Amino acid sequence: MALPYDGYWKDLGTWNILTEEMATSQIGKGILSDDSVNTHLINELDIPATVIGVRDIVVAASPDGILVSDKASSPKIKELISDFNQPPMYEERIWGWSRVLDYAKYDDGNEMVTKRICIHEGKNSSNHYHNLCDEVWTIVRGEGELALDDYITRVKAGDIVHLPVGKKHGIKAFSELEFVEVQTGIGISDQDFTRLYFEWDDVINHFNKSKAKVIL
Repeated sequence: MALPYDGYWKDLGTWNILTEEMATSQIGKGILSDDSVNTHLINELDIPATVIGVRDIVVAASPDGILVSDKASSPKIKELISDFNQPPMYEERIWGWSRVLDYAKYDDGNEMVTKRICIHEGKNSSNHYHNLCDEVWTIVRGEGELALDDYITRVKAGDIVHLPVGKKHGIKAFSELEFVEVQTGIGISDQDFTRLYFEWDDVINHFNKSKAKVIL
C-alpha cells in the first residue's frame, strides 16, 4: 500500500543546501567569529575548530576528512573524491560504534590498524574469526562476557585479550564496554571475517551443546 505525501520536501544532497536548513550556524566544538558572514561550521571531531572572518564558507570536519569550501562550490566534492578508496574512519553499528585511531603500513608489507570500539550495554558483537590479522584488545571501560573458541569468560577494564588468526571470538557488554583494538597483519580489511553466530543466545547454545567450559 502506498500513501501520497503532501508535506515539505527538500533534497539535502549538498553541503550548501544542508546549511540552508540548519537552525544554527555551528554544530560541534569550535568558534565561529562574529565577522564570518553566511558561514557554517559542522564539527564531529573531539578537537575544536576556529573559523575567523570568512564569507559564504562551509567547514565540515569528521573522522573521514575535513572540507573547507565556498558554499556555491561545495557540490564539487563528489567529483573530487570519487576516486578515494578509504574505508570509513567512524561507523555506527547496531551494537555500538567503532572509530579508527591510527593506521600504518610498513616496508615489509605488514599493516597496523588501531581502533576504539564501544559495545552498548546488553549488546554484543558477532561470534567470528579472521583469516589475515591478529588482534589485541585492551579493555578500558565496563564489563562483559567474552567468547573464545570453547570458553566463555568475564572481562573488565584493565584486561588484555590476544586473538591470533583463526581464533573464534565475540563479546557481550554487561555495562557499556570500551576497548582499544590493535590489528596487525598483511591485507587487513573489514571484509576479513567469517561470521559464525550473531545472536548471543546462539553462542551460548553452541557452547552448551559442545560441553564448553564456562567460567563464572
